Amino acid sequence: MQEIILKVRGLDKSYGPTKILENVDLDLYSNEILGLVGENGAGKSTLLKILAGVTPADKGSIEWLGKTVSFSNTLEATENGIGMVFQEQNLISDIPVYENMFLGRQPSKFLVDKKTMINACKEIFDELNLHVDPTVITGTLPLGIRQFLEIAKSLMQTTTVNGRRIILLDEPTEALSKDQLEIFMKIIKSNKQNASFIFVSHRLNETIELCDRLVAMKDGKVVTSMPVTEQTTEDDIHQLMVGRQRDVEFYHENLQVVPTDEIVFSLNNVSYNNSLEDISLDIKAGEIVGLAGMLGSGRSELSKLMAGIIKPDTGEISFLGKSTEKDDLSKLVKKGLCYVPPERKEEGVILPHSVKWNLSLVTPSVYIKSFLNLKNEKSRNSKMVEKMRVKTHSLDTPIEFLSGGNQQKVVLGKWLIRDDIKLIIVEEPTRGIDVGAKQEIYKLFRDLTSQGISILISTENLLELIGLCNRIYTMKDGKITAEILADVESKPHEIDIVKHMV
Repeated sequence: MQEIILKVRGLDKSYGPTKILENVDLDLYSNEILGLVGENGAGKSTLLKILAGVTPADKGSIEWLGKTVSFSNTLEATENGIGMVFQEQNLISDIPVYENMFLGRQPSKFLVDKKTMINACKEIFDELNLHVDPTVITGTLPLGIRQFLEIAKSLMQTTTVNGRRIILLDEPTEALSKDQLEIFMKIIKSNKQNASFIFVSHRLNETIELCDRLVAMKDGKVVTSMPVTEQTTEDDIHQLMVGRQRDVEFYHENLQVVPTDEIVFSLNNVSYNNSLEDISLDIKAGEIVGLAGMLGSGRSELSKLMAGIIKPDTGEISFLGKSTEKDDLSKLVKKGLCYVPPERKEEGVILPHSVKWNLSLVTPSVYIKSFLNLKNEKSRNSKMVEKMRVKTHSLDTPIEFLSGGNQQKVVLGKWLIRDDIKLIIVEEPTRGIDVGAKQEIYKLFRDLTSQGISILISTENLLELIGLCNRIYTMKDGKITAEILADVESKPHEIDIVKHMV
């Protein structure tokens, strides 16, 4: 019987009102490759970060080789046998490879021992069959090769404890070509005798090929565990990842508008910078259209391209029947388009400033004739706060003191002060807000579409897309993989969407 080397029990983690992990239990065996599967937002990355010492858990315990542990940082974790390869590469581009491999841990005898570092790099590279010169500048190497360096670095720096160590791999194959992926698989499998691995990837075929066992997560909880056999299919995993009940009233589905035939916005064979390929879609007046896709699918890039923040390399885009080739976001805003970013605190509001100031942020012209009309500004903003049901002591309250849900209402309200909105492009409209605020925003969307305003929603929340949208486009690897109808009488199920995403 295999030895259980890691036991996670009752792990909880929240950020503000949002519960990311809830009562998570997990076992990892010696010499095992364990796959974590689940939708975006299921809690996979957060769980790995807690194990790696990046962030603390709110509750629960971690037992490593029979001892309860809690690491305060990644250095402490690696020194105690648990290393991690992150989604975003952590190598410094303008220094040699060997310096990156030993960053913060240089062996020295009064001076940095360059020779020892280079020889140690050559040794680990030979073990992994990597043909890399340790003295070259890191940034000159291809992205895929730098990903191999991240893996080599983690194996090199993670201390072996009683012959055991764990390497956590969070989306490590995103930058790899097909040939490099095969090399990656060989590296991980050949190191099973030296380490156990927890592997996260949205590409399920990789997970099935590489892993010995799968643990499925959903809404921050572990829902099941299953061994990987020759009979395991992607459809099996799709079923594990979904299956929640949708509350029809919660999304006000009875108010869903049947759109007109008028095309408000369209893309025709649009491509961008290896992130988007041959994208075509359209949005009708009064319609809610959804974009569904896993991390790296191109969903966020497409939203920004449609908003004029980035420009396509090829293809045609039209808004209200006219080309947007010469339009940036500011020009599109003047024509009736608005964009709500996914990170409201970083991109949607200016936290130290007041509710009134933030509501006026994108439309100062509403209050200006020959001078700033403060009375008109206060009147309009007061009406918007009332309409959006923003809970605030006054218009002068700094927005940083409002809840996440009320901040999001201000982000939306600053656009809706305008009388000429035709299309709202919104990423993650209800991320990090409570249930009550979500339902109010859903009702707002229904009211807007009843006025003929169109909405594009890009989100990882599949139930939200199913409940709100008339149609849903799914994305994978920068391409649209399906167009799914979501009429009130025939709403799709999560499984109908997930199978086109992963």
